[in-house]
Amino acid sequence: MGNNPHREVHRIIFDSLFDWAGEFRTIPVIKHEEVLDGDMVRYAHPNQIKKELDEASREIAKLKKSEPKQDLLFKLVRIIAKIWQTYPFREGYTRTVISFIVLLQVS
Repeated sequence: MGNNPHREVHRIIFDSLFDWAGEFRTIPVIKHEEVLDGDMVRYAHPNQIKKELDEASREIAKLKKSEPKQDLLFKLVRIIAKIWQTYPFREGYTRTVISFIVLLQVS
């Protein structure tokens, strides 16, 4: 999936909708989330996005299908949560993360 799979997946999904598809956001994002009873979530600062996603990619590369399924699932859930918390794009990241998960092949 290229050098940065998150950018590529976002670009593929949203290229026809947004001129900025696949480009990381440049402003901080804080959202009130209904599922958290209105609590705020602070997503990664724009200058940390690449670092956070690179770290998650390294963790994904370490996963092995031969690991016990429970261990593999626990690690994968933590990695995906970290990716989600990064929230690198202005819009459409939930759809991007879900697509990334579907495309992800653990080595």
